[in-house]
Amino acid sequence: MEREPLKIVVVNNAEPDVREFVDPIVIFISYLTNSRNARLSYKLIEYRDFLKENINEHDAVILSASPFGDDIVDHHMKYYSWLEMSGKPVFGICAGHQIIGCFFGGELIRATEAEVGYREIKIVKDDPLFMNKQIRPAIQHHKDSVSCPDDFIILAESPNCKNQIMRHLYKPIYSTQFHAEKSNKWLIENFITMAEAYKHGVKKL
Repeated sequence: MEREPLKIVVVNNAEPDVREFVDPIVIFISYLTNSRNARLSYKLIEYRDFLKENINEHDAVILSASPFGDDIVDHHMKYYSWLEMSGKPVFGICAGHQIIGCFFGGELIRATEAEVGYREIKIVKDDPLFMNKQIRPAIQHHKDSVSCPDDFIILAESPNCKNQIMRHLYKPIYSTQFHAEKSNKWLIENFITMAEAYKHGVKKL
């Protein structure tokens, strides 16, 4: 019997008319579906509407970035209460990374770790997410950053920003401060591959 497709929900953390962060994710998932005949399906949801969704209808969640703004994390937090109980694989990017970090008890770091443009990224702890690949210089576009919560571990850093990639110790949750939807897209592909295995009982995340 043919396996069901992996059902991915992509959450746009920007406002509906801002597509620069979410469209690359959707385009990349479509590319993966066509290029390797992957059994994937996706649904795009605006962050304000996601609480109306049944998280159990999805197999994995990808949280997009959002434009610069002082109050994005505080403003969006109420839309992510599902993170506490969900066991679904989650991948957060930039604002998504900061929301995840603060939700689980991390501290939002204002301005002191700001980065714009390409920056070198150093892996500090190996993880199945990397699948023995190295991260190339990554696109940064953030004013704020986030400290690592107690139940997370830092996987990669940059010279100016300590927490570039983190993973939850017990839940299948990953996030990147840099824009993985624009550089190092293979991280999203690896996450999807791991989420497929997770869906079918291989709990490697």
